[in-house]
Amino acid sequence: MDGIPSVLDDLTGSPQETSGQTATRILRDKILAGDLHPGTKLSQHLLAAELGMSRIPVRDALRSLASEGLVDVRAHSTAVVSRLSAPDLQELYELRIAIEPPLGRVAVPGLTPRHLVEMEALLIEMETTAETTDWLTLNNRFHETMYAAAARRRSLDMVRTIRRQTDRYTAVYVELNHAVAGVEHRMIFDAARLGQSVRLEALLKAHISGSYEQMLRYLSAKESAPESRDHTGETR
Repeated sequence: MDGIPSVLDDLTGSPQETSGQTATRILRDKILAGDLHPGTKLSQHLLAAELGMSRIPVRDALRSLASEGLVDVRAHSTAVVSRLSAPDLQELYELRIAIEPPLGRVAVPGLTPRHLVEMEALLIEMETTAETTDWLTLNNRFHETMYAAAARRRSLDMVRTIRRQTDRYTAVYVELNHAVAGVEHRMIFDAARLGQSVRLEALLKAHISGSYEQMLRYLSAKESAPESRDHTGETR
């Protein structure tokens, strides 16, 4: 985050973004923002032209997005934005519930003033941003900054991977429950600040379980999926 040294920089460094990473970021943001709807067809050739890149970084971007569960790669240099599904939601949230609350509990004794300063700054930005994709980035950094204090690299890597795949569900959830999410994050931060490891674990479990239940109700009530569209928005 600008102006604030991140404890995560100590773990990950700050490599310069490649063309493939740029394409991945742009397409990911469009999917999470809802600009590219589920079922939208993505052509490597057309995307490369729109982004002003060769097809190689676009191909790599689509593969990266496929690993995050955001697109399904098809034959003939095309991909399709994947649809939200209850089974996918259930698996991802079961993994989050199994890993994140215990990791948060383990992290509490290792939290330093630097962790807490960054967490609070991220929290303030989350409460003031109006952009869903920005909120998701801040949200992930808030949780990861806290988990980093556990000094468990493998667990943190797993959390990053799972949370990245959960982002498209979280994007819908925060649109429906922005105020609730803000209150829950404040409670989580207060428990971390006060060194309440058991309470923090319980709050994280309730936080993740609550968003899962809300999203499950949303998917259950959702009408049948819309017609497939290509990435220009035209119905196919």
